[in-house]
Amino acid sequence: MSELRRLTLDQIDIQKWEALVSQQTDYSYHAFVAFLSLLESPIDFVVLGDYDGGMVLPVKKKWGIEVVYTPFFLPFSRWMGKSVTFEELFVFLQKEVQELNFLLHFPGDLPFPTRCYQVWANKGYKTQTQRSLKKAEKHEFEWMTNPDLMTCARFVTKELLQKDIKLSPTEGEKLIQILVGLQEKGKLHTLALQQEGQLVACQFFIEQNKRFYYLKGAAQAEAMKNGAMYFLMHRQLTLIQEKGGTLDFGGSHLDGIRQFYLNLGGEDRHYYHVQWTKAPFWYRCLKFFRNKIVGK
Repeated sequence: MSELRRLTLDQIDIQKWEALVSQQTDYSYHAFVAFLSLLESPIDFVVLGDYDGGMVLPVKKKWGIEVVYTPFFLPFSRWMGKSVTFEELFVFLQKEVQELNFLLHFPGDLPFPTRCYQVWANKGYKTQTQRSLKKAEKHEFEWMTNPDLMTCARFVTKELLQKDIKLSPTEGEKLIQILVGLQEKGKLHTLALQQEGQLVACQFFIEQNKRFYYLKGAAQAEAMKNGAMYFLMHRQLTLIQEKGGTLDFGGSHLDGIRQFYLNLGGEDRHYYHVQWTKAPFWYRCLKFFRNKIVGK
């Protein structure tokens, strides 16, 4: 078996890890320590050899059982660098923790359910995008210059909490903290629209070496109907093209959000929902009844 090690944030050689992440051509920002440190969640790492390869390993303790999971603001864990077989990785993880329930981007076909995310492929806009942009142009949307971060952050959090997505008030506050942290590091790009002096739509992007990552965004219901989200994303894509950059949408397996990205010229990429447990019977019973109560 290849030399795989599990390291904590305190143990990792940050310079070597960042060098590994920097070599990746797509969706790498969420593996940088600068971003992971903002999550304030226990983050471990799997490292191959002398940082020849590796992945982020978020771990939490649930009723005393160590579980590999995917935090709300981390799209998935992605294997980077020199390859290992999935069997090698799977056996290693089985020895380290008692349960696996996380999203993993890994080359090849794995025996687990697939999900998808979207990257911008510059395939051109579909009809829905063109219609939405025409609709947006008819309304008096105004670009906000130097939008106030806290105003935008609380606006987006409020709108997301009102929609049918899995965002708790605690995660909403965490989102605000992450946005503030990214701005302090000079990595946050904010676009915002107003109408009659009121903020009606906003999107946040992470910027890293001409590669942009869509983090979160939202619009008021009426502005959404009038094409505000398409209008914002069109502006961002125009700026990216001028810079010779690229965009990862972050993406979603939810049909409506997925279609939004595909309409903008995106294409699907796939990852896996890895599930396995050797947790004791009492734990599985507690988990079953808890999921029944919360409706999962």
